[in-house]
Formats: sequence, C-alpha cells, structure tokens
Amino acid sequence: MTTIIIVIAVIAIVAGLISKMSKKGSSGKKGSSGSSSSESNEPKLRSPNQAKRAKELVEKAIKMSPEMGVGDVKLYLPPPEPELFIGRKEIFKDVVARTGKPPVMISFSGHAGTGKTTLAVMMIRKFSSQFPGDQVFMDMRGGDPKAPSPVEIMGRIITRFKPNQTLPTDTKALAKLYRTTLKRQSGMLILDNAAGPKQIKSLIPPPSWLLIVTSVKPVNQPGFVSIKLDTLDFLDSHNMLTLLCPKLSHAIKEISKICKDVPLALELIGKLFAINATMDPEYFATKFRDVKKGLGHGDNETLATGIEASLKYSYTLLPDKAAVVLRKLTVFPGSFSAKAESFVCEDTDNLSLIGLVQYGLVQTNENNDRFSLHDLVRKFVKPLISGGEQGMAERRLATEFMNALETAQKLSVKGGKAQIKGMMYFDQELDNIKAGQEWAQKNCSKDIDAAKICSAYTENGAELIVKRLQPAETIRWFEAALSAAQQLDDKEAERMHLLNLGPEYNRLNQPQRALEFMERALLLCKKTGDTQGEKTALRHLGVACMALKNYKRALEFLEQDLKFTQAAGGKSEEMDILEKLGEANNQIGDFQKAVDYGDQALEMAKQKDDKLKQVHLLNMLGETCLGLEEMEKALDYFEDGLDLAQRTKGRPLETELTKKLSELAVKSGDIAKALIYLEKGLFSARKNKDVQGEGRLLIQLGSTHQENNENDQAAIYFEDALKLSKKIGNRELEGEALWKICMGLGNQEKFIEASERANEVLKIYEEIKHPDLMTVRTQIRKWGENSTMADNENSPE
Repeated sequence: MTTIIIVIAVIAIVAGLISKMSKKGSSGKKGSSGSSSSESNEPKLRSPNQAKRAKELVEKAIKMSPEMGVGDVKLYLPPPEPELFIGRKEIFKDVVARTGKPPVMISFSGHAGTGKTTLAVMMIRKFSSQFPGDQVFMDMRGGDPKAPSPVEIMGRIITRFKPNQTLPTDTKALAKLYRTTLKRQSGMLILDNAAGPKQIKSLIPPPSWLLIVTSVKPVNQPGFVSIKLDTLDFLDSHNMLTLLCPKLSHAIKEISKICKDVPLALELIGKLFAINATMDPEYFATKFRDVKKGLGHGDNETLATGIEASLKYSYTLLPDKAAVVLRKLTVFPGSFSAKAESFVCEDTDNLSLIGLVQYGLVQTNENNDRFSLHDLVRKFVKPLISGGEQGMAERRLATEFMNALETAQKLSVKGGKAQIKGMMYFDQELDNIKAGQEWAQKNCSKDIDAAKICSAYTENGAELIVKRLQPAETIRWFEAALSAAQQLDDKEAERMHLLNLGPEYNRLNQPQRALEFMERALLLCKKTGDTQGEKTALRHLGVACMALKNYKRALEFLEQDLKFTQAAGGKSEEMDILEKLGEANNQIGDFQKAVDYGDQALEMAKQKDDKLKQVHLLNMLGETCLGLEEMEKALDYFEDGLDLAQRTKGRPLETELTKKLSELAVKSGDIAKALIYLEKGLFSARKNKDVQGEGRLLIQLGSTHQENNENDQAAIYFEDALKLSKKIGNRELEGEALWKICMGLGNQEKFIEASERANEVLKIYEEIKHPDLMTVRTQIRKWGENSTMADNENSPE
C-alpha cells in the first residue's frame, strides 16, 4: 500500500501542472476544428430530457456495493435493444428465411458505423425461444493490433461460466475445455467487431448456441448465413433524423446526404442538433456542410466522409473540458466504469462523461453499467491528444488498475462468494489491467514511480495473474517486475518476483530457467530468514530437477523440503513430496527407498480418501516392484490400482494399468489371461466413450495376438485401430496402427505391400516428428532388399 500512496501523491502534484499545460495549447480542439464553440448563435442549451437520461445512465453505473468498492460484476452481457431502431426489415426476413434447425451461425459485415452491432443485438429477441439460456457478448476489438487472441477469448468465455477455473497452458487442452464448457450450456454467443474468419474459427460453439459475428470483412465460412449491411435507404435515414430531432424539418434531406445515410453519422448529428435545439436548422446544416468541405475530400467522398464530418462537427461544438476528457478516454483499450473514468480523466462527478453520452460520442451498456468508445470515435480522437494529456491519463490508468488488481486479489483470498466476485472483477477489468501494466513496464527504466507501479502489479495480484494468464505472459510481467524491484533496490519485492518466476517457467516446461531463478530465490530467502519462501524455492527446485532428469539433485531439494513440511505439519504437501521422492528414487534405481516413500504416501492418501492419488501411487509402486523383480507384488499393486481406477471418477490410468497387467501376463506365459485383461479394458473404454483408451487397447490386443502368431486376428484389431484413429483425427495412433499392420505383412514376407503401406507411415511420422522415423526408413530399405532377393531367387536362370 505504501507504493500506492506514494504514486497517488505524485499524480496529485503533477496533475495541476498537466492541466495548466493542456489549457495553454496543444490539445488544439478549436484549432483542429476550424471553428469556435463560443459563437453567439451556437449556444450550449441542452435538451432537458436527453441530459436527464444521460445523467441517469452514469449515476446508475457509479453505484457500488459497500464491499471494497466493487459493484455487481456482470460479465460479457450484450447491450439492451436501442430505444431507436429504424429499417432493416428485409434483412430480418432474409435471416429468418435462411436459418432453420441448429447450428445457426450468422455473419453481419459492412463498413464501420452501418449498425452491425445494433442489428446483432436486435436478433436476440428473434431467436430467444430457439436458443434460451445465456447471452455472451465478446468485443473482439478487430481493428486493434493489441486485441485479445482467440485463445484469450476462449479463456474468458470459460471463466464466464467457471470463475474459479485455472486455465490450461496447453492450447489443445484449453480448446477441449472450451467445447466441454459450452456443450453443457445453451444460448447466444455474439462475437462483435471480429477481425475476420481466422479470429473466430476456433471459437465456433456447439449447435446448442446461436452464433452471431459482426465484422468489416465478410465471414464466408461453411454453414454461415452471411449478410452484408449497406447504408440506410433515404426514407429510413430521414425517419431516423426526424425521430432524433423533429425541429430539423426541411434541413433533413441535406443533412442525410452529408451523412451518406450511415446510421452512426445520423445518430451523432441528430443528437448534436437536439443539444443545440435553439440553432436555426438551415444555419446548422450550412455549418455542417462547411465542416465536410473542410475535410478536403473533394470528389473522392466515401461513406467515411459522412462519418468523419459528423464526428468533427460534434467535436467542434464540445465544451473544452468535455473535449479534453474525450481525448483522454482513448487510453482505455476497451470498456470502462464511471468510477475509473472519473479518476483517469480527472472528471469530477463524471460531468463530462454525462455530456459525452448525451452527444453520442460515448456508448453505454446499461446491462453491465459500462462505457466505451466506438472504433471510429477512437480513430478520430486519438491523433488529437497531446503528449501531456496522454502521459498523465496513462499514468493515472496504471495507478487505478494497480489498485483494482489489489482489490480483486483481496476479494479472491476471502473464499466463497467474495472469491467469485474478485475473480469476475479481475476478468471484467483485465484489458485495463494489462494496459496499466504495459505502461508501467514501458516507462519503469526512466521513471521511478512507473517502476514502483510495475513492481506493485505482480505484488498485488500474483495468484490471479497465474490463474488467468498464459505462462509466457505471466513471465513477461514477473520479469518486468523483477527488473523494477532491482532498479528500486527493493530486496523483499525482488525475492517475491523470483519466487513467482520459477513456477511459471516450470509451467512453461522450461525447467533450466526455473532452476536458475529458484536458486537465486533460495539464496535471498536464506539471507533474509524467509523460511516459507525457502520452502517454496526448494519445492520448485525439486520439480525443475525432476524435469531435467537430474534425480540425485532433485532428491537433495525434496528431502530438505520434506523436513520443512513435516515441521510445519502440512500433511497434504507431505504426501506430494513423498510421492516425488518415490519417483526420484525409482529413477536412480534405489527401488527399496522408492517403495518405502511410496507406501508412506499411499497410507496418507488412504487416510485422506484421495482415490486419484491412490491410483497414481499404486501404479508407481507397481513399476518400482518390477524394478525389484518382485512380480507378484507388482501384480498386486497394478490389480489394486485398476480396481480403484474403475471406481474413481474419470477412471484415471485405467488403460495404462490394463496394458501393464496384460504385459505381465504375457511375460508369465499366460496369453489367455493377458487377452482377458485387454478385452475387459476395451469393453470399459467403449462403454465410457474413452476413444483414446480404446485406440491404445486395440493396438495392445493386436500386438498380443501378433506375439502369439495369430496374425489374422492381430490384423483385425490393427485395422479397427486405424479406422478409429482417422475418425478421431489422432495422427500418432494412425501411424502406430499402420506400422503394426506393416510389420505383420513383413512377417508374412509380403515385402512389397509392407513397403507401400510403410511409406504412408513415413509421411505421418515426418509430419508429427515421431522419434521412430529412422527405424521406419531402415525397415523399408530392408524390405526392399528382401523383395529384390526374393525376385532373384524366383527368376529363371
């Protein structure tokens, strides 16, 4: 908290200076517009109804619960239907005519500002009876180079339904969890403002969901109903302006023409005139025409001309303070709360925000009490912000969301409903938190306060960061924080960041880097007497050494960790360490020690009734007894493990244990018993729809029959495995099944056929970089030689 207080104090001092600087010059609102907002015949009289409505929206949004200043978090809800919606009747008919039974996937494309998002929202009611349930609205930020990736969007949708879920680091595992999560739900998924087909391909939900995509470029994908939006026809355009501002009367036709009938331009101009309702409509239209001419497009006018003219005219008539706030709002990467806007933009009581909502320059979503800028508004305003304005706004944003991260962390460690709220609050503000961290990292080498903020980001929310972000990104955060702490000579923070980095490198499967950081952390912890940190470092040093197959060194770290853990009385952690000690001793060939540690861990797992842990330990103990050549004991452990696996949720290691039991039976010469194990395992795998387990067991059954010289029966199982592999898209299984078939053909001296099919195996193994690639090549060569020899022997002299 000291860091936070210091930073806010500095900001308070600098804010006055920046404010004075921005008044002096380079904000340039009037200069950039070419007109003054204080002309006598352009008064700032606001429509009382519109002003009241805008104020109500902001006041509703700023209401908070007493718990740590965090209101009800409503993640990824679509905005409500707009109060004013004109036209598009033919599109509604077209969509209804072209959609039927699930899956229903709709794509709206067209120029920015033509109302794609609004149309997507209007579709919700049309399909609500066919797709009841949740409504998930994701802003894909297609035009932003820093937009969230499809993998990030997957994670956000998963945690929308499972707030406490730790996201897998493996992309395939994440995709599987995404599909599983959505399969259990139904509803509507709107992917708004997508960059194109590539961004949405992996996000297509199961058929129980309606999918609507909006984008500038068409999404011409199989199964999509793709519709391109154009501008409104002139009658709808006139109706829209009439409803927004009836007093425009006979000027409507010319204004519609300048706006190019683009809905966004029409809305901006309609709201602008409603605010300046005492202005003569003809004068208003003339000034608007002058603004358009000032753009210098000449005869090269496009739809963008109408939008740009509307934006420039609206910006010209903004009060100075509101214009400054609008420019500062561009530092937010996406949506924001009224509270955050007030602090970041120095907008006391959100007065300017209320005005900007009334002007239509800031969008609102009443369903989640959030605000945002349309992409076209952002694109127009961003070049106008001065360096001073941007620097201060970014600094304040970094501070605001450093505090938000700390708030989310404090809530999440409380457990229960508070924990869920903390996780959801983090998810809601994630893009803003990322923007704040990025600013701090970028500036920490030249700004001591930025360095303090950069270090504080991971001090305040390490657990949340690890739970939500992928390791590559968390490592970037932690390394930046480590650099900042070293710059500040903050040894306590440095130690904390080192302890965070090791586990993340282990998670990323880079154990050597984990080892380097954990060794540094261990030294610091010993120097400062941080026994808890020392214990953490030892734990992850052991994990890293196990991954590096440096088992003797792993044993040193694990044994020290065990002493700490036993002294602290952490039974659950002790069980995990004992298991690792058993694995390490097994690897160095000290089988008796491995059994001793494994038995201790197994006893603790039984006391905890941890069936999953028991299955894994029984498997390990069976393997260890094989090393001791105690076959009967190994058999007992494997059988106990298999029995427990079949009574445990998910049936862990069932296939592996079945294969090991069958291999033991084969070694003892009991082929019949081996086949019984495998047939039972195959039946169980099919019953439980474990297609991967089914494939492995089919291969094992074929191999067992092959060893028993039952080649025809073996071939049947291998062919079944081959069919299954193609069905489920498992290239490794496909290659293995094909290779087994080839070996069978080779054993029957069918060398030509074996070689032909082995070339298919070669292609697969090259594709997946299989370690047996050279073995296959060598065997093909041998079969070729054998075929030649056979031909020579059979040829007449």
